[in-house]
Amino acid sequence: MRDWMTERILAPSRRLDLILDLDVLRDTVEVRSTLIYETVPEKRLIVSQTMPPILTSRVGQVIQATYLVRDHESGEQERYGFRTKILKFIKEYRLNRRTAVQALALAYPQSEIKRTHARLLHRVELTREDGLSLAIKGLAPEEEITLLDISLGGILFSYKGYSDLNAGRRIRINLAGKGLSLALSARIVRVFEREGSRLMFVGCRYSAPTPDQTEEIRELVHGLMRRELQARSGLDEGPAGGEDAPPQKDGPEEAKAGGSKWKPKARPAPDRV
Repeated sequence: MRDWMTERILAPSRRLDLILDLDVLRDTVEVRSTLIYETVPEKRLIVSQTMPPILTSRVGQVIQATYLVRDHESGEQERYGFRTKILKFIKEYRLNRRTAVQALALAYPQSEIKRTHARLLHRVELTREDGLSLAIKGLAPEEEITLLDISLGGILFSYKGYSDLNAGRRIRINLAGKGLSLALSARIVRVFEREGSRLMFVGCRYSAPTPDQTEEIRELVHGLMRRELQARSGLDEGPAGGEDAPPQKDGPEEAKAGGSKWKPKARPAPDRV
């Protein structure tokens, strides 16, 4: 029996995020964005080739396809997904009489599309002590841009909202600090407000960073994650425990002795991008 709701959701022009590889232990994920060209109910989906392109060697691979839906009541975006298979690579798919493009054929979902709660990328909330700054090409200093969190896949920032930033727009960003100066392209995936705040909040995903840029981001995020864990456990960022490391005192005693205050950082729950 045909599922009319699924057909309505998987209509042409729907944007999908294809999850090709997920390594939970290393906290890495390979995601490619695509666009539905054509739907053949109960058989296949024809979607655009990704950037960077999916190779023919992946034909037959089972992957997960996800997409975002905005809740009409809360205004929040929720992610749904389904398992599919890369059926074949299409060298010339006709968009019209004059235009032919590369495309992919994916298996039509055989089971119900469900909401997914999986955290694909750990997001590290930032504080002033982290020393990172963010600049957005085209946004003036008066916008007071604040970098709120970062992951291997993207960032979340706030600004005053004088300039219009809309989901889907591509922007140029520059991350600086801690010996880092990284210029990247990014695509805005979410723009929202928070109750009681006059700021606008923007979630971005990096657009095809180079291998060197990916490695720089990974080193930065993993370093921040280590400091985050130390803060939550109440440990100083001094020498790691070992034979040459000085003995660590418990928090309250250390405070009495005039050392640093024993107080883990309180971090708010992250917003999903």
